[in-house]
Amino acid sequence: MSEIKKKLTLVMIILLLLALISVVLVFIKIGFVIWFWLVLVVWLLIFLIYLFTEIFRMMIIFWIISLFWLVFSFLLSFGLIAGIHANKSSDNTDTSGLQKVNGISLSDCTSTMSDIPRMMDGWKDTIYSAPYIGKGSNEVSNANDVRTFSYKGLVDKSDPNSMHVRFEKSDGSYITGFATTMEVCNQDNKANYSYVTKYKSPESVAGATTVASINYFHGGKYIFAPGTYRIDAYIKDSSGTWHLVDRMTGITITD
Repeated sequence: MSEIKKKLTLVMIILLLLALISVVLVFIKIGFVIWFWLVLVVWLLIFLIYLFTEIFRMMIIFWIISLFWLVFSFLLSFGLIAGIHANKSSDNTDTSGLQKVNGISLSDCTSTMSDIPRMMDGWKDTIYSAPYIGKGSNEVSNANDVRTFSYKGLVDKSDPNSMHVRFEKSDGSYITGFATTMEVCNQDNKANYSYVTKYKSPESVAGATTVASINYFHGGKYIFAPGTYRIDAYIKDSSGTWHLVDRMTGITITD
């Protein structure tokens, strides 16, 4: 123990505190995902190897590795590493071959009508219409039974109502590390490719203190033409897998 105490110099204690801050930042920014555990485990290995072995006989090697991992951790936390950040995926999709309607590129929906939604254990969701209140979402308590919307009204946000999907844990606990989305599919099973799970980007997972996630029509270009639509609700778990958890059909979009 005395040897370990000798190694815990003031500089080393400062580095340990910085390492803890980087781990906490990764947790706050991206939650309990693979990159969080990787950052934590590598930091533990670095300090355990330093304290209990003589591998770092040349201290410069220790400092190079530590400073590299510290910088990497902070860059990861703030999404500055292209293609690696757990909250976002680079959208390099070539949309030139996709069908376009009213300037929106379309893709096949992730699921078809024959796929049956299955709610994840410990979760619940609510698909509902509610009065449009401007930016943000309306509450489930204000839900109404509107299933017909104006395409023009949705585009210019003059329609008095909007569809919402609220995702949350059954016990009201945090949904840290999970992502949600809704695909709004027409009768040809087409949706705006930006909201189809295999293309969805950028994509944010829930932070450390998030208890619910709400998606809504006026949050993006979900509707691309008049017609009949359905809503497919998805949750992405911490391993990166999307799950079809709910569906609403019979949504009519007029001119």
